[in-house]
Amino acid sequence: MKKIFLRIVGIVVLVIFLDQMTKFAMEKNFPEIISNNTGIAFGINIGNIWTIVVSNIFLIGIVIYAAKKELQITHTLTQIFLALILGGGIGNLIDRIFKGYVVDFISIWRYPSFNVADICISVGIFGIIIFFNKVKK
Repeated sequence: MKKIFLRIVGIVVLVIFLDQMTKFAMEKNFPEIISNNTGIAFGINIGNIWTIVVSNIFLIGIVIYAAKKELQITHTLTQIFLALILGGGIGNLIDRIFKGYVVDFISIWRYPSFNVADICISVGIFGIIIFFNKVKK
């Protein structure tokens, strides 16, 4: 179990590092393309910053609970997908707490802008959905 925990924490830390470093680099070198997202997913505004922060913490708790109760945590794909979701969530939460908004810098056509954390969250969620029958107890 210690090995599983260390693997998940390692991936989470890597995701947070990559997310924060890409945001820092983009803000420093290309500030004109930064989108300051004060809402939730896709910029949907739901209220003040603390509502969003609390909901993010709650979501992280749900992911941890689901990992313990519903998913086979010993499965490597489960560990990776959960770590991607947690790392992305924490990366965006860091922005919300310290800046009041999430730094988004990737924009594709008319799709709302996003960042590395958003990509990790999406991949993790879709991975769990797609592989759920394979990792379910």
